[in-house]
Amino acid sequence: MQRENPPAFPIHPGINIDLLSGHEGMTLRDWFAGQALAGIGTWMPLTSHADLTTDWAQQLRAEWAYRQADAMLSARTPETAERTGK
Repeated sequence: MQRENPPAFPIHPGINIDLLSGHEGMTLRDWFAGQALAGIGTWMPLTSHADLTTDWAQQLRAEWAYRQADAMLSARTPETAERTGK
């Protein structure tokens, strides 16, 4: 099943997209990934045992954040919306 990945901050239909250089903003997947990445820092500080400043560690954190975002998008089903009332 294809996940829906709408804009994170939709533009009002009355706004001329040309004024925004044709860019519609970040997707909901990008927003979710950013939020997950911000959250990982609260339980994996840079002072932990591993060297988390390496390119390898940063790549792993980014990939993890997008896996979390994908899971959040997958959870946005009509059934979930009905259960949560949203």
